[in-house]
Amino acid sequence: INKRYNDFSTWLSYSYSKNDYQFEDLNNGKSFANTLDLRHVINTSLTYNLNNLKIGFGINWHSGRPYTKPIELQNNSNSNIEYQSPNSSRLPDYFRTDISAIYNFNLSKGIKAEVGASIWNIFNQTNIINRFYTLDSDDSVIEINNRSLKFTPNFSFRLNF
Repeated sequence: INKRYNDFSTWLSYSYSKNDYQFEDLNNGKSFANTLDLRHVINTSLTYNLNNLKIGFGINWHSGRPYTKPIELQNNSNSNIEYQSPNSSRLPDYFRTDISAIYNFNLSKGIKAEVGASIWNIFNQTNIINRFYTLDSDDSVIEINNRSLKFTPNFSFRLNF
């Protein structure tokens, strides 16, 4: 959905997708979620234009990505991690809010400039984007979480000639 009203523009999108795998020799032939299966995704933004200044605000949310947990009681007689059913667990939901501003101006005849600033994840949300497991030197299972960037300022300057 996209709506413009004078100097404001809004945008809202939602998607639902179910992306399953099915292999006869894995998981007793039962289907399971693809690693990239994001069931629900919502993105929304609001922009405002005032002469050469454009200000934007955006929200990104999606349901948690599937991953495979190890079983609770590991067989310590081998050096392998034993897992539950493939992708039977989900990471926590992802949520990020961003804000940005861009100012356009003429630097000289034939040269245009653009100065921009933005902040990703203005609420400093901790988002886990991937989870996997490894063994330490004592063969104990260690959980590794990959996290997205937290509060992240960005600045830019562009010349067009």
